[in-house]
Amino acid sequence: MYYKLNIIFCFLFFISCNEQKTDSAIFKIEINAEVLVDDVFKVYYTDLNNKEKFTENKVIRKKVIGKEFCQKIEFSLIKGVFPKKIRIDFGKNKLLNEIHVREIIIRNASDSIVITKETLHRFFHINKYLKWDKDLGFFEIRNIQDKRKPFIVSSQLLMKKIYLEF
Repeated sequence: MYYKLNIIFCFLFFISCNEQKTDSAIFKIEINAEVLVDDVFKVYYTDLNNKEKFTENKVIRKKVIGKEFCQKIEFSLIKGVFPKKIRIDFGKNKLLNEIHVREIIIRNASDSIVITKETLHRFFHINKYLKWDKDLGFFEIRNIQDKRKPFIVSSQLLMKKIYLEF
């Protein structure tokens, strides 16, 4: 009788420990940057496979208030989402001409990956609407044929690092 109760107790304990672990496993992306003009930044993600396209169904928006000092811009993905690809959009405000990025931190409940301004170009692909100065740590936003879509997309190196470390 005691043997059966011990097995049941161990089973319930094991299940409750696993549930706590998954509840606290929220994936976060933090951008520490100086943004001088109000705008809305977005983080798109895919969670099925590498060939999935970015859609408005899997996007997190964050209003950014322009400040003359570094600020933390944080995005939290839905519980249980483990991204396969990440895209960070730097807004559409035509008055925003540059963004000074100190670091991007990707974290879950127990681990984090810190991407500094010196290593950002290794972990993200930078699109044609951005010019990156790694020494000074800023993006210059460019208009090309009256279009403006500044964003960066995670490289395979970053996604492998996330997979191995998280």
